[in-house]
Amino acid sequence: MSIVVQKFGGTSVADAERIKQATAKMVRAKEQGHQVVTTVSAQAGMTDQLLDLAREITPNPDPRELDMLVSTGEQMSIALVCMTLHSMGYEAISLTGGQVGIITDGAHTKARIRSIRTTRIKRELDRGRIVVVAGFQGMNDDGFITTLGRGASDLTAVALAAALKADLCEIYTDVDGIYTADPRVEPRASKLDAVSHDEILELSSVGARVVHSRAIEVAKKFHVPVCVRSTFNDDPGTVICREVMGFDDVPVCGAALSKNESRITLEGLPNKPGAASRVVGAIGEGNINIDMIVQSFPTAGKADLSILVKDLDLSQALSICDEIKDEVGAEAVVPEGEIARVSAVGRGMTSRPGIAATLCRALGERDINIKMFTTSEINISVVVDAEYGEIGLNALHEAFQLHDLPAAAPKIESPSDVTVAEIETVEGLHVQDVLLDPDQAELKIPSVEDRPGAAAELLDAIADAGINLDVVLQTSCEAGISITMHQDDVERAKQAVDAMPSRKDREPAVIGTGITKVSISGVGLRSHAGAASKVFGSLARAGINLQMIGTSEAKISVVVDTADGKRAADTLRNEFDL
Repeated sequence: MSIVVQKFGGTSVADAERIKQATAKMVRAKEQGHQVVTTVSAQAGMTDQLLDLAREITPNPDPRELDMLVSTGEQMSIALVCMTLHSMGYEAISLTGGQVGIITDGAHTKARIRSIRTTRIKRELDRGRIVVVAGFQGMNDDGFITTLGRGASDLTAVALAAALKADLCEIYTDVDGIYTADPRVEPRASKLDAVSHDEILELSSVGARVVHSRAIEVAKKFHVPVCVRSTFNDDPGTVICREVMGFDDVPVCGAALSKNESRITLEGLPNKPGAASRVVGAIGEGNINIDMIVQSFPTAGKADLSILVKDLDLSQALSICDEIKDEVGAEAVVPEGEIARVSAVGRGMTSRPGIAATLCRALGERDINIKMFTTSEINISVVVDAEYGEIGLNALHEAFQLHDLPAAAPKIESPSDVTVAEIETVEGLHVQDVLLDPDQAELKIPSVEDRPGAAAELLDAIADAGINLDVVLQTSCEAGISITMHQDDVERAKQAVDAMPSRKDREPAVIGTGITKVSISGVGLRSHAGAASKVFGSLARAGINLQMIGTSEAKISVVVDTADGKRAADTLRNEFDL
């Protein structure tokens, strides 16, 4: 008998009537012949009420006791759901995270799942019961209740689906699927029938909040298909899976806006092994997740390193950077708040020249200046002033015609053969591969004009020459733009840029050869605060200097001297036991 795992969010169980609507979905799956496991959140607003109560007592409640308190919201929900199922004539049992066997580390209020013991849950399923599990929580080795972080009931559901090798995990919520952009910001946003794990992982990390990003990490790691759909209608929703059919010619499938971002730039960082590692490592030790890391190609032996963090983490991250400024030899530490990140995501952009130029042009036409720029294989992200964030999202949605995408269909596979044993780390950092690209060259375009559309004109000129770009990085207009591409194309790219009328009185573009790109791909590279530090630290210990740095949700890429390329790849493979 197949297993279906369902999750119902706080709005789906907000009152008795909505609980009845949710339980009707559980009963339907049961009547269709499935064994049903359901994860339930606290009722909408309940967790906030509990947190407010704690803060009335003390502004800094003890994390262990806070977990004990806020976990009661989910426990109330699962009891009410089971009472409703019993009244409908169905066998059901409610279980807390600890009772069901979700074992976490000891980080109260932000614990990670280490393992899931499935014996109890399987026993209850074999008895014909619907198993209703409290989301958002688990138990550490000391038997204490832990919570997984706000919004992490999605994570509970997907992790259970992985452990049980369920055929499907359904995330029921108050929206009917995943859209090409936030419909509250972009009126023409359209619902996606299907999207890949990779794409939604990037989208969720850069602002799309329909599904918790850690849940998608686990789904990708264990090949769990996930369907996001509404509790309040029977629309099919959006399926998240490994591969999507029908999007082969679609360069971009979604756009996202991340507000509440701040940037810290370490200017004049000496170009020597270990500098970036020390900065990123120190911030990671503070348990601060870095949203973006960009280091453009060095000039005169120095480079600027920019990092993006959430507004809430700015003060702590800035304090850390100030403390190590002299140690790493930076000339200045410059913070900047009131910024936003606008991103375009799509697996098809790698085969299409000019995608970055289209994005920059769309922003330039709206008089939006780009403050920072980074690319990966499936994600282009730019930083703009916060006041232009929503306008920028609208511009990208229109530029890539996201309201008119072709139909897509999920390619569903059987449940993963990956074993989720008790000794494994369910949410552990999972490195898949280290890739070496020795056929790279770099084009450094110094001192880009600080005006809307300047970057678009440069990238348009290169795209018009028929050249595919690999990595595009910009920490500031003054620092210029660094671009990597195939070495056979770099001379043509330089000619195209230098021939532009706007570059007549500026420094010519500079070609850098003898470089190699080394990339590490996996799951959890951004959400694990120490992942980037581990990458940079291992290379620093090997005495390998980093010329450029670019990060995305699933990949960290560095550019090194060709002489160090193979040694860098081998160092990372050894570091991650590949």
